[in-house]
Amino acid sequence: MTTIDLHNHVVPPTVLDAIGAPADATLAGTSLVDVIRTGSSADRPSYFESMTYNLVRGWAPLRGVLVGREKYIDLPIQELYDLAADPKEATNLAASKGDRAQALFNTLKTFNIAAPNRPGLETAETMAQLKSLGYLSGSAPAKDRYTEADDPKQLASLDQDLHSATELNQAGRTDEAIAVFKKVIARRPDTADAYMSLSYAYWSTGRVAEAIEALEAGLRAGAPDRDLRIRLGIYLAESHTNYQRAIQVLTGLPDTDVEALNGLGIAHLDAKHYADAQRAFSRVLALDPTNGLAYQNLASTALSMYVAGNKKDTTKLDEAEAFLRKAIDADPQLAGAYTAFGVTMSYKGRTGDAIAAWKRAVEIDPMDGNALYNLWFELAKANRNTEAMPYARQYLSIAPDSPERASIARWMAGK
Repeated sequence: MTTIDLHNHVVPPTVLDAIGAPADATLAGTSLVDVIRTGSSADRPSYFESMTYNLVRGWAPLRGVLVGREKYIDLPIQELYDLAADPKEATNLAASKGDRAQALFNTLKTFNIAAPNRPGLETAETMAQLKSLGYLSGSAPAKDRYTEADDPKQLASLDQDLHSATELNQAGRTDEAIAVFKKVIARRPDTADAYMSLSYAYWSTGRVAEAIEALEAGLRAGAPDRDLRIRLGIYLAESHTNYQRAIQVLTGLPDTDVEALNGLGIAHLDAKHYADAQRAFSRVLALDPTNGLAYQNLASTALSMYVAGNKKDTTKLDEAEAFLRKAIDADPQLAGAYTAFGVTMSYKGRTGDAIAAWKRAVEIDPMDGNALYNLWFELAKANRNTEAMPYARQYLSIAPDSPERASIARWMAGK
């Protein structure tokens, strides 16, 4: 039995009919108002589909029809159930009733089963919201042909492993999570989100080189590359590892892709190509004026220019502050904006405001290493040791391989 999500074509026409609005010829399906009123209807086929894993992982698309009490599912391993005799769909009749399966397949073809559009390119904020609701992200290219190896029935345990590994990582059991992610990749080397999750598990614990190599391995394996390229470019740039490679992997992605543009801007910023960085971030805002991350990145560009100019041009600090206020207005949950705001306030000599901003960043994202380190440093410098200690411990717990570990450990030993 295959578990599916029904894609219902009757709700919009039914709602329009119920409120007395004119029918919309562009909508698929028909109204069920008469069925609701009378409690009966003529027997007519119903179409369903479940496309999430096709869109994000490249698994076979799942489509099917209900005709009377028969249910047919079009997959590389076809399924046919007699729901009257087998309501739990325990016995697949497709092999024994091939003629009937073919007839229902022909019925399926009377519906619009054209390949769907690939996922839209969302803002970072939208993607974060979707992930918080449990939606997968990614974009796998359509295939000309799907085999039994692509059938979701064959891959259900792989999906379970990915969920289990994610839960392990969230619980701080990072090494166990990494082992499961690697097991998934060994079984299905084109699973892009496995490489993404593996890379994040390394990155979040300060294992930068391994995080980057995980993404490079995904590209070498031929996994759907859009998300891998963006994450790789950002990690290469933010870690100051190789801005040339970062620019290379991000160049050529669509100039309407706000995530790619933000990544490309970060790579140019790491290369000190300030004008190119500003153009990329400004292009994001032209596409999405509510993109808080682009405002944050413009602020980071201004701060970098301030430092590069030997901290003489204080107008850059005002510029950074203005951009960060816009970033926070656009996305009050953008932890990085508060972290950068704290840096800006620190440069302006407003230490109290800086500490407050970093505390807010850590409230939003307890894994924000920059905010944690800055809090420890400023509080320890002010001899506010009791306040500083929890931030020092938290920083060491999330970044065990950080170069700053030794200095923080020495400070803790003396307290």
